[in-house]
Amino acid sequence: MISRSPVRLQHAGCTATGLVRSNNEDAWLGDAELGLFVVADGMGGYQSGEVASAMTVQTLRERVAAGDDLITAASAAQSRLIQAAGQGEGSASMGTTMVALHLDGLGFELAWVGDSRAYRWHDGRLEQLSRDHSYVQSLVDRHIITARQAEQHPQRNLLSRCLSGGQFEAPEVDLIHGQLSADDLLLLCSDGLSNELSNIELAQVLHDHAGSPLGTLAQQLVDAAVSSGGRDNITVLLVKAVV
Repeated sequence: MISRSPVRLQHAGCTATGLVRSNNEDAWLGDAELGLFVVADGMGGYQSGEVASAMTVQTLRERVAAGDDLITAASAAQSRLIQAAGQGEGSASMGTTMVALHLDGLGFELAWVGDSRAYRWHDGRLEQLSRDHSYVQSLVDRHIITARQAEQHPQRNLLSRCLSGGQFEAPEVDLIHGQLSADDLLLLCSDGLSNELSNIELAQVLHDHAGSPLGTLAQQLVDAAVSSGGRDNITVLLVKAVV
């Protein structure tokens, strides 16, 4: 009889306000027991963006704990934002991006809306798993600009999708399923990281600090983004499945 070792989930998160913003509208969740990991990047200004992101993270946790998949949980988060805005909590203009990972053993479900991203680091190679819902990404998809040009485009922060307190249609959330290899490292982040560091630069930090504790590596990524300008809130969440 073959004995299978259980999968252990290790994770670490780090967030920073950055050098320009006065408050942090990002929120993140790492729940190894649920296998749920989320980064949300709020929008709408003080007492709005942080409400939207925190409410989204909390709702995803509650709904996944109740047995919902990520699409259903994201829809519940959208409904909660609308209800909150109607009751004067936050505002109708508040919104948030979201990237959420749900792990079951080495199998995963990944959902996202907006430009918060998910990457996989495998055998020294960085792979972007998510695809931004943004105006600039639509230009790349239509071959109007290159991916390298997109990194410096002045409208790269213009989103085509998000969760919002003033958006009454069902959210368009992308979803993929996949299988991890043992010791793969997953990186979830807000655009405060990806707007400051190119994929090549991200890979370099991951390579340079390979073998470091996840908390140290998360801090190194945030510090690199701050050193590159820190023009937005920065959130990094690292997840590793160890067999």
